[in-house]
Amino acid sequence: MVKKHIDTSSIKKNNQVLILKTLLKEGAISRADLARSLKMSKPAINEHIEALVSHGIIKFRGEQNALARGGRKALLIEPNENYKFIIAVDLNFLNPLFALGNMNGNPVDKFNVVLKKNPTPEEMQKVFFESIDLLIHKNNISIDDVGIIMISSPGIIDKTKNQLLTANPQFHHISKFNFKNILELHYKVPVFIKNDVNMAAIGEKKFLNNTDFENVFYISCGLGLGSALFINGELYEGKNNTAGEVGNFVHADNTQQKLDQRLCLDNLLKTIKEDLADNVTTSLSALERNITFQDVIDAYEASDPYVIGLITAIGFQLGIVVHNVISLCDIDIVIFGGEYIVFQRVIIKEIKKFLDTHAYMHVPDVVPSGLAFASGIIGCFDYGINKMIEMLA
Repeated sequence: MVKKHIDTSSIKKNNQVLILKTLLKEGAISRADLARSLKMSKPAINEHIEALVSHGIIKFRGEQNALARGGRKALLIEPNENYKFIIAVDLNFLNPLFALGNMNGNPVDKFNVVLKKNPTPEEMQKVFFESIDLLIHKNNISIDDVGIIMISSPGIIDKTKNQLLTANPQFHHISKFNFKNILELHYKVPVFIKNDVNMAAIGEKKFLNNTDFENVFYISCGLGLGSALFINGELYEGKNNTAGEVGNFVHADNTQQKLDQRLCLDNLLKTIKEDLADNVTTSLSALERNITFQDVIDAYEASDPYVIGLITAIGFQLGIVVHNVISLCDIDIVIFGGEYIVFQRVIIKEIKKFLDTHAYMHVPDVVPSGLAFASGIIGCFDYGINKMIEMLA
């Protein structure tokens, strides 16, 4: 009989990755509790812990409370939050969000950057270099302290090349910029680019922290329209990374216009401009200039009937989308996010109204994003930490 070779180094790495991911999920824990949780022997746990501590990836913290019957106190083990940092960039907004996070997934610093309309690749590069450099210098770290750079971008990502494959017209300036090659060449740090809505969904799922919600539908609307699905607790991206592209839905009345084009912010502002030319009755008429998104928000908050009507129509359309998805996938909860989160009162009301009228049997709850505009960044931190752990161990 031929003896099979067992790669013990691979087993050790896998076990160390498992330990690190458990610590990130559970927080500070004793060696004994960790051994019980992972069903590993105490000697094996000790060996892995010593290796990870020696590399500075984890650390000991204080002591556990004394046992009821006395005896030695046990040191707790936890991730070293400052072992490496994650730089995350969320391009899902009018003004991209740059952030620095630690190994616990907590933001250390963040700020928005104002982009000019239709920036060139050279201008995008300048913004990225200046913003990343500012995050590093402002927080007294070096690029050697950065373990990974995460980019959350609208569009479809090529899995094999880890690059943006395509994006809708309103994001064409992003599709021209080769994030991975340019940033890796400049900073010598691994760069990962992921779909923005998927990253936001990961952030929201983490925020929910409820294992009862195995099937989660996250829908984002504003600059664009997209969604993400968690099936049996796992993010479903599909073989080609195209799952959740609800913005590409079409309607029988006009198969040439995708739903993204009908509901996105550009079309909302275009509709308002056309209606104002037709002398529609609205408080926006008093503004003798091009209407901005902030103007629409102000009119909405002032209960302008015309604007409320526009937002109600958007909520109705989103209700149809949600209804069709929950009918197909048996969803436990629906989360609404994106720039239109500012209209959540009307939009969520309309989605619920449509579901109550049309849904078959089970009607899941519909809730607003718990993290609002931070969801993509938190998702990037979570994904980046797990990816970094796989590379570090």
